[in-house]
Amino acid sequence: MTVITGLRAFLLDNAGIAALVGPRVYPLRLPQKATMPSIVLTRIDEINDAHLRGPVALNRARIQVDAWAATFDGATALGTLCQQRLDGFHGIWSDGASPASQIQVQGIFHDVARDFFEEEILGGLCRQSTDFFVHYMEIGEPILI
Repeated sequence: MTVITGLRAFLLDNAGIAALVGPRVYPLRLPQKATMPSIVLTRIDEINDAHLRGPVALNRARIQVDAWAATFDGATALGTLCQQRLDGFHGIWSDGASPASQIQVQGIFHDVARDFFEEEILGGLCRQSTDFFVHYMEIGEPILI
């Protein structure tokens, strides 16, 4: 499990988000002729610290969550649902396969949000783009202090 697949499953586990987007939460880019509304998840950067004894298990990823819709109000409503779902969350994400496929989320924190109108995409779409810091550990990694 990756942080993006865990985040996707966590978003879709919310009834309000799932009702709006169905399965339309995509990694990296919006597909051609995508149905709206949709969500796109992009890992902007990730920091993995280390010290003299080796790598540290705690990771910090900056994830961009783009809420796409035909209207500004639609993109804003979907973006707000995503922010309410993510901001401040901590817990375990699991795909049920094994402990090695679990992610222990130490915390998700809202950073910045931006609004866009993308005229060239599907005849014009609105997008609310929000960055979150996701602090996490993959369960099964050695923990060095």
